[in-house]
This record gives sequence, structure tokens and C-alpha cells, in this order.
Amino acid sequence: MGQKNGIVKLGNLPGKDLVAINDTGQVLIKSIVENENGKSIRHPILWENGKITRLRGLEGDLGIESEESYGFALNKNGEVVGQSVAYLSYKNDICKQTHATIWTNGKAIDLHKKIPKTNSSSATGINDFGDVLIGRYLICNDDQTILFNHNDLKTTNTNYLYKNMYVMDKRRHNNHWLFCL
Repeated sequence: MGQKNGIVKLGNLPGKDLVAINDTGQVLIKSIVENENGKSIRHPILWENGKITRLRGLEGDLGIESEESYGFALNKNGEVVGQSVAYLSYKNDICKQTHATIWTNGKAIDLHKKIPKTNSSSATGINDFGDVLIGRYLICNDDQTILFNHNDLKTTNTNYLYKNMYVMDKRRHNNHWLFCL
């Protein structure tokens, strides 16, 4: 972006639902709808210096690409987290579930199995270390999973906790967590 302070014109962006910008000037657009081969595909977009990267959704265990995915947070490394519909095989039927997803170098990675069994999951936050928040679970980049309860966060509003908590920073030297609620 080339400018430390002031207003910077981003140009024509393909969507209006901007959800994050990082220190390197990357802008995350929650999702846009594009028509591909007669089908509407919804997916997040990463914009950087006029270049657009379409973040494709998960393929599930059937190899069917998701038609619906969203990006909710972005870190300084360009990693995006959110959710994607995954098509799965279950008892000879095709079912679909919403799975927490991280996009690293533009590739969708399924995070759903990293938390206890549930039918739906969504990643809502990521810090610059690559630690990801899924509901009340923090999935650390060293594959450690931490469950935060209400007392840990000093809040009693469960809906707010699930939907609006973002991990901002991990203090590695003494393993304390800083949250922005």
C-alpha cells in the first residue's frame, strides 16, 4: 500500500463486505458470489495491491468443491480463517456440513476434526502465530487444543463468546493470552 498514515485508495474491489486488513495491506472480503459453469459459487477473496486471490472452499471426502465458504479473519501472514461447506459421504448418502477452515497460501484446510465431535464448526479468529479460534476452542499451531470456559474469560454471555471473540496475541514467554472481546 506504500503509505503508513492517511487514506489509501484501494481501487475497485469485487465485494463490499470487507472484514479485515492486515499490516501488509492485504484486505479480506468475507465472500462474493460468482457464476461458474451455471452454478453460483460463494467464496472469500483476498485483495493485495490490485491482485485478487479467490479462496476456494473445501472438497470434503467426495472431491466435490464447496459452493459456499466465508472468510472471517486474517493475520499478518495472509492466513485466512472462516468456514466452508464440505460434502461428505455418510451411509451411502451425500451430506453437507459446515466446517471450520483455514486458507494457507490460498489452499483450504479443514479444521473441523481438531475439536470435539460436532455437526458444524466455524473459525472466527487467528493470530499472527497461526493459533485459530473455533467457538471456545483455541487450536494452537503446535496442534494443542485449549478449551476456554466462561470463568477463564470473565464473561457469562455464551452467544457473545462463541460469535465475537477474537484471539489477538499469544504471549509465548509466559503462555498468557490476550483477548479482544
